[in-house]
Amino acid sequence: MLAQLSTYVVIPAALLAMVACSPKPPSGGGSCMPDTTPPELTVTGPSCLWPPNHEWGLYTLGDGIDATVTDNCDSQPVIKIVSVTSNQPDLGGGQGNFAPDIIHGNNAVCFRSERQGTMSTDRLYTIVVSATDSSNNTSTQTLTVHVPHDGTCGGESVPTMVKDGDPRCTQ
Repeated sequence: MLAQLSTYVVIPAALLAMVACSPKPPSGGGSCMPDTTPPELTVTGPSCLWPPNHEWGLYTLGDGIDATVTDNCDSQPVIKIVSVTSNQPDLGGGQGNFAPDIIHGNNAVCFRSERQGTMSTDRLYTIVVSATDSSNNTSTQTLTVHVPHDGTCGGESVPTMVKDGDPRCTQ
């Protein structure tokens, strides 16, 4: 009786890491090997909001905030707005005492076009956008929007201005 022989191929770990996630799964079907690389995310958008008239400026992913993402294993990573903060309080000197100043959801953000009149610095809104692939690898990028204390924005496009309570702000 003849003994049955098996053939095994040993792949060094360094080489395996290099080929683990090509744009398509390895031949033979299945899925990408363990993916530990976060998506590559680029975020662009407005840098300035003017005039400081206490109105809401609406920005959405794809309309005002542009996010592009690539990932070696996931063709459609999930992109979302994870947080929005301001360097000035909602209520303070010389800003009209409107609150809140920020409302956001996963796909949209509204913030007031205002700044403290009693401070000589610009208001800065910081928007954090993330991209998460199907292996839960996440990358983030920030976008900062200024509301100048003095001066104007000089050619920036004006966002869609909305009223208090607009449901698009929490999309």
